[in-house]
Amino acid sequence: MGTGGLFTGSNMLEIAVQMEQEGRDFYLAAADTTPAADAAELFRMLADEEVAHEQTFRNMLEEAEGSDSWSESYEGEHTRYVEALLHARALPSAEEGQRLAAQSDSARDALEFALRFEKDSVLFYGAMTEFAKGSDADTVAQIATEEKGHVARILGLLQQLD
Repeated sequence: MGTGGLFTGSNMLEIAVQMEQEGRDFYLAAADTTPAADAAELFRMLADEEVAHEQTFRNMLEEAEGSDSWSESYEGEHTRYVEALLHARALPSAEEGQRLAAQSDSARDALEFALRFEKDSVLFYGAMTEFAKGSDADTVAQIATEEKGHVARILGLLQQLD
């Protein structure tokens, strides 16, 4: 995504909405294709939470429309870091995520992919808190905490599979 060297709050929120949609699509596809009932249940729960996060970011985006109080203090303050996170993220597109879920040979494969995606989300939302102001920063931090909970749940299930 080219940003012209400057990220705004609206940019970040649009990316967050897209990430949550991609996560939801991956989790729903993984739930439909995994042979393990406990993994399928976890994937459905994660999909539901991604929907809730998406709506939160959409609400924030609507509130931010017309004002951009999240912009960088100076050009490039956070842009390169955020661009690096986006470039290296685990889930490049909804279609790719669905393809990967369908091609996972086991619940372990899908869970390991989900773990990478959730870790990327935590990093991205951590970067977002550098931009966010006031209650928006608190909201983004809360979602990052929930994503950390997703990491813990996925790790727990992976450990049960050992």
